[in-house]
Amino acid sequence: MLQHGEGPAMGALIHSFVYTRNAQRVDAGRQDPREPFPYRSDEVSFENAAVHLQGTLTIPSGSGPFPAVVLIPPAGPFNRDVLLLNHRIFLVIAAELSKKGIAVLRYDPRGRGKSTGTAAGASRSDLASDANAAVRLLRSRAEIDAKRIGVLGLGDGSRPAAIAAKNDPALTFLVLLSPPSLPASETFADRNLRNAKVSGRNYEEAEQQAVLDRKTVAAVIQQTDSASLHEKLKTILAGMPAEEMESRIKQFSSPAFRQMLTDDPRPEFRGLSSPVLALFGENDLNSPPQSIAAMRENLMSGGNARSEVRLIPGVNFMMQSSDTGLGREGNWAEETISPVVLDQVAAWIMAPPVK
Repeated sequence: MLQHGEGPAMGALIHSFVYTRNAQRVDAGRQDPREPFPYRSDEVSFENAAVHLQGTLTIPSGSGPFPAVVLIPPAGPFNRDVLLLNHRIFLVIAAELSKKGIAVLRYDPRGRGKSTGTAAGASRSDLASDANAAVRLLRSRAEIDAKRIGVLGLGDGSRPAAIAAKNDPALTFLVLLSPPSLPASETFADRNLRNAKVSGRNYEEAEQQAVLDRKTVAAVIQQTDSASLHEKLKTILAGMPAEEMESRIKQFSSPAFRQMLTDDPRPEFRGLSSPVLALFGENDLNSPPQSIAAMRENLMSGGNARSEVRLIPGVNFMMQSSDTGLGREGNWAEETISPVVLDQVAAWIMAPPVK
């Protein structure tokens, strides 16, 4: 620790040391499925226009027909299993839900794994259309109850999941895990503040940075002229080392940063007719408390009274048991997803509210 000197690095190291020494084993242990499996796994493929999609359908033991769910991953370089922080999230979800009597279809997104097409440039509508094609495949299978099919989205995969539900009002249910419910402009500073405090940064420094973050966000949204924005950011970030200031100004002035701040997920969750279960993690550092209220408002604004928004204690963005929500906990934990979450999702799918 002495090699890192003082400041945020020292605080983070001390926090990590104390956490490691005092962390309690709160997780459910390794959940990767092991043979013999109490369900059947079929390699399946289906088409959506010119895109060939390939995946795995896990089917519970028994005669069926079974309720079924299509899994939609978050954005990123993920295949059908969604490997994140040493955990194959969708592999575990599929295995655990199929043990509980639910058929699960997970597939390689376009441009990934064994699916064709191109990931770059694919819109959320494209990804939603792929999910709708997956639902059509399920409806063609004799083992599946065609009247009990829904979709599940993780993280920003919740957005194409919502679009897919609007495309197909006959879907019986929609499950959203850690969904974005506000534009980043309203959560950026709070997210950074929560991460800084939990990481062991000095509270006063973290609060000061949050003030700068709020001013930065306001400037990016208000200033549409590049030169004016550059000057405004120089004023806000005055006092920083010149090289660091220029690096941040370059980042904050980029069209990608502006798009990230202003991209608004709320319209996608309004007007849904299918019953929705939205789960948020108490320790999800990327989702401040106002996200939960916003999701309730998003769903109820369209008169969807057959939906529930729940806060799950002690779980992070991945819906994994955690102490603080820091990413490194995801690597340390054996558990992939909390059994509490799995039980609630399974109960919703098995007996959703009447449409």
